[in-house]
Order: sequence, then structure tokens, then C-alpha cells
Amino acid sequence: MSTVVMKEIETERELREVLDLCYDILGTDHAELYGYEACRENYRRQGITKALMAYFEELARKKGFRYITLGSKEDAFYEKCGYQVIFQVHEQNIYQKVL
Repeated sequence: MSTVVMKEIETERELREVLDLCYDILGTDHAELYGYEACRENYRRQGITKALMAYFEELARKKGFRYITLGSKEDAFYEKCGYQVIFQVHEQNIYQKVL
């Protein structure tokens, strides 16, 4: 497992590099980039998404947010991260986690 380092993007060049990495991981041939199936296999099961979630949650706490709400068709991952379904809309679960 590789080490994940998080930092805020400061320049347009850094943003482009991040977007290029995202396209490398997810590919550009998917009309809808949702779901585990969209992620290229060599990037799976490395803790990347879990590390990103933890980073965003900590950042939200530091900025004074009390909860995070998100929508996804994915069930197991967000539940493992402590999110609970609060309702469903357009065939998506709406998850929330109190920080």
C-alpha cells in the first residue's frame, strides 16, 4: 500500500495534474463516472478513496461544518465510512455523516 499525501491545490497547473490523475484512474471512456466498476483495476483496494474521505471530513470539521451529505448508488463503502442513508431520490441513496 502506498502512502497518500493530501494538500490543497494552489495553482491551475496543480489542478490540471490532479484532473489528469483522476482521468487516469477512472478513464475517460465512461459516460457516467460513478461506481467502483469505473475505477481502473490497478488503482483499486489501495485505500485512496478512504484516505480522500478522511481528509475531506477532517477539513470539513476544521472549517466548522457539522455534517456531510452526499448522494451515491454505492452502498457498502459509505456505510463502512460511517455514513447513513437519510433518504432516496432518483435511484440514489442520500447519505449523511455527523461530524
